[in-house]
Amino acid sequence: MHIEELVNGKWKAVDPNSKQIFPIDVPHNQSEADMRILDEIANKSISNLTLLLEKAEAIQLIGYLEELVSVEGIQSDHYHLNNTDYSNEITIALYDDSNLDNFSDRYKLLITKDE
Repeated sequence: MHIEELVNGKWKAVDPNSKQIFPIDVPHNQSEADMRILDEIANKSISNLTLLLEKAEAIQLIGYLEELVSVEGIQSDHYHLNNTDYSNEITIALYDDSNLDNFSDRYKLLITKDE
């Protein structure tokens, strides 16, 4: 899957093999959706993050993100991107009001109050 922006600001996922198009109905401005980042070691919300990835890791991350946004609605799936010795990890997931019950209390607090 790859993601494209349509002329009217809407997004779509396109399967490169079948050329099938999947509309993606998601908010695209900061007032409608907010990214949440948790520093799991300090157990606190942070607002800035720098990712330094090797090309293979970036390709894997793109694949995970495309999988998350290519399905209808928000699923409870999440992905873990690790380096080769598993000493570093990025966990990615999608959230909205419809799937908050799928998250632990700690993540619910992060999502709802950014704490």
